[in-house]
Amino acid sequence: MLLLCPSCLRSKGDGNYEVCDDFIIDDWLRKKIQASEEELIKERDCVGHLIGVSGAACEIRVDTMLPGEA
Repeated sequence: MLLLCPSCLRSKGDGNYEVCDDFIIDDWLRKKIQASEEELIKERDCVGHLIGVSGAACEIRVDTMLPGEA
């Protein structure tokens, strides 16, 4: 299964977005992107049985509920 990472977008504040082409991916940002990718892969594995991923298993062991969610 492919994990897609779209272009970096900037909100215009009116519900529209524009592509940011003036940013630099430095070491700090690269680490943040990698951490985000790892989290997305774990979340995908937690719902693998719903999307047809064979052998997927949830590794998230902490409570991810937001305050007020049942």
